[in-house]
Amino acid sequence: MKDKNYKNFYDNIDRDQEYASCKNAEEHPFWPVLKATIETYGLKNKKVLEIGSGNGRFQDIVDDYSGLDISEDLQRFYHKPFFGVEDDKPYPFQDESFDLVFTNAVFEHIPNIDLALSEMIRITKRGGGNPV
Repeated sequence: MKDKNYKNFYDNIDRDQEYASCKNAEEHPFWPVLKATIETYGLKNKKVLEIGSGNGRFQDIVDDYSGLDISEDLQRFYHKPFFGVEDDKPYPFQDESFDLVFTNAVFEHIPNIDLALSEMIRITKRGGGNPV
């Protein structure tokens, strides 16, 4: 969607209201799956990117975490790297930059899903999180 109203919508969400029901990562329903993935594939010290990272609730699950979201206002929630992304633009990373790229309940919010999936593949190292 090239309409700036899309970005404005996410910039103007009441974040305190949106995240009130689940502020801690361990309380989130996705936590057990993400934690098991990190442990199973030995990713604790690997480079990880979360797409649609919101308030960065998962940023402490690994040492080298980065978050990516459309709303630059979210930067205030982060003590680890955060990157804003624009609709229909490539992600600001070099090819094969991350050992793991993950997202949770975000695809329905991405207007150009083909580009997003292509970018996720491009920036994930060959073999993904598989131990070498």
